[in-house]
Amino acid sequence: NLIPALVSIVAHTGTAAEYDKFYRRFKNAETPQEETRFLFALANFRVPGLIEKTLDLTINGEVGTQNSPYLMRGILLNKEAREKAWSFMKEHWNEMLHKYPDNSIPRMCEGIVGLVTPELEADAREFFARHPVKQGAKQMEQHLERLRIAVACKERWKDLLRP
Repeated sequence: NLIPALVSIVAHTGTAAEYDKFYRRFKNAETPQEETRFLFALANFRVPGLIEKTLDLTINGEVGTQNSPYLMRGILLNKEAREKAWSFMKEHWNEMLHKYPDNSIPRMCEGIVGLVTPELEADAREFFARHPVKQGAKQMEQHLERLRIAVACKERWKDLLRP
């Protein structure tokens, strides 16, 4: 029961050395559970170069299309990666639409709830107004509503939440 928590902590604080170990564990996993544990942990690394490596995994074919959208969602939810991930997702949107199963697109987009600044929220709203998600319109409405609430709460409580 401790392994998932430890994997998450190490990824959050990890360096390139830990990233390489996690990547190898993902590629050489003995079980599907181990494979997904280490794959999705890659989304939690905060070092810029490692974030870029993980973003590339979402489209370069190393990760199956059944997992790539969920990896992308995880990167969007990473506070240190969210802006880069959002730009990457917009840039590769059409490619992702062609590669990923239709029903996984709204699930991937759930990661937009991590874009908790007024500017990113406005950009997300504008983007999805121009690029409606074919399957999951209701889910997208819910994701955008959750984002609106998160931004409003952050703005309301920003003085108390200041690090």
